[in-house]
Amino acid sequence: MDGLPAGKEPAWAGGLPIGTAYAALAATAAQGAELLTSAAARAVATTMAEHRGRRRAAGDWVDRPLTALTKQERAGAKVAILAGLAPEAVTDEQVAAWRATDRRLSDHCTVFLLAYGAMAAVSHIEADITAALAA
Repeated sequence: MDGLPAGKEPAWAGGLPIGTAYAALAATAAQGAELLTSAAARAVATTMAEHRGRRRAAGDWVDRPLTALTKQERAGAKVAILAGLAPEAVTDEQVAAWRATDRRLSDHCTVFLLAYGAMAAVSHIEADITAALAA
């Protein structure tokens, strides 16, 4: 896939084109982490790992791992976490609050942040399914 970031193809793809596509999707989505500070990206990664990417009902659980972050950092991390674990809970207001932290943040950036959150969750689910099938 010319021009797209390349990632490691999953073993389950068995060398088929779906493995290349999945790896490119994962690598492209991972670029969304660059829109966050390193502390915010760590909070997203830790939260995704804690919940193994499984969906959750919206609630105050999303704010707990963000307490050490600044208000600006929390805005983006919260959108990414919700995109992966409770996508129905992402609101226009939350996205607007994140975008208000930097005037350079665009629709393009929003797509990357949402993709990052979603694929961060998917990566844990994919790993768990792969491990279960191997067992």
